[in-house]
Amino acid sequence: MIYLILSITVFTAYFIYIVVVYGVQKSISESYYRLIEDKNIKGLLFILTLWCFSITVSISASNVLIFFAAAAICFTGTAPAFRSGKMEEKVHTIGAMSGVVLGYAYLLVNWQLYIIIPSLLLCAIITTVQTKRIKQAKQYLEKYGGINALHIFPHYYSVERNENEQIVNITYKDTYIWWVETIAFYSICLGVFFNVY
Repeated sequence: MIYLILSITVFTAYFIYIVVVYGVQKSISESYYRLIEDKNIKGLLFILTLWCFSITVSISASNVLIFFAAAAICFTGTAPAFRSGKMEEKVHTIGAMSGVVLGYAYLLVNWQLYIIIPSLLLCAIITTVQTKRIKQAKQYLEKYGGINALHIFPHYYSVERNENEQIVNITYKDTYIWWVETIAFYSICLGVFFNVY
C-alpha cells in the first residue's frame, strides 16, 4: 500500500509542479524540455519521477503485466530527449505506448472494466473537444486575423512576435495528449489499488 501511495504522490507532485510553473504541456514527455530550460533542475526531475512511479507501482502490484508496463515507462524515462535522435525517439515512444497498453491490459485481465470504460471514454471526449476547439481557433484566426483571437482562444495557441510587436508565428497547443496520459496513469494506479487492496 505504501508503494502505491508513494507512486501516486510522486506523480501528482510532478504533475502539479509542471502545471503551476510551466503550464499544461503538449504531453508529459514534453515537460522534460521545459525542465532542461531551467538550469537548476535540468531533466533529472522527469527521469526520477518516471522511475519512482514505475518501480513503486510494479512493487505494489506484483504482476507480470504491470512489471513490463513499469519497465516500459522506465525506458521512457531513460530516453527523455525524444527530439534528439531517431534511436532515442523510438525508445521513448515505444516505452510510453507499451507502458500504457500493458497497463490497460492489466486492467482488462483483471476484469476492471469499470475503470477502463470511463477512462477511455473520458480520453475520447477530451481528444474530440480539444481537436474541435483547435479547429475553431484556426478558422477564427484565418477569418478575423490573429490579434482578435487572442481574447477568444488564449489557451489553444501561443503567439510569437518580433521587435515591432507584429505576429511572426502562431503555434497551436494540442494538450489532449497530456490529459490522456494523465488519465492513463491514474487509471492504472486505481486498478492496481482495487486489485491488490
